[in-house]
Amino acid sequence: MTEPGKIEVLFSNLSAYIQTNIKLIKLQLISKVAQIGSEIVGLIVMSMVLFLSLFFFSMGLCFYLSFRLNDPYSGFVIVGSFYLVLVLVLYLTRNALIIQPLRNIFITKMLNSVSDSDN
Repeated sequence: MTEPGKIEVLFSNLSAYIQTNIKLIKLQLISKVAQIGSEIVGLIVMSMVLFLSLFFFSMGLCFYLSFRLNDPYSGFVIVGSFYLVLVLVLYLTRNALIIQPLRNIFITKMLNSVSDSDN
């Protein structure tokens, strides 16, 4: 029927194939984690710079409005009220404006990763 040596060779090759696939999956996972991690760090750095720019611009606008209105507090109240309304609008529309687009971006990146690994 079959020679005993051929079966051992077949199992040995199958074992090597499975181990190679496991290593490949680990490397693909490490690559994807590194890519997502670097994108997150980049977004955090850009967000910090944007926050600082917005903060200083807002402070300048507060002082300018206070100067123009001859009241030391009115500019801060106006800018603070604007940000309060902005936060309220973002909170009420968070699903359509924030959650759904982020979810779509994440799914697209993951699907691109799967299609890249197939090629």
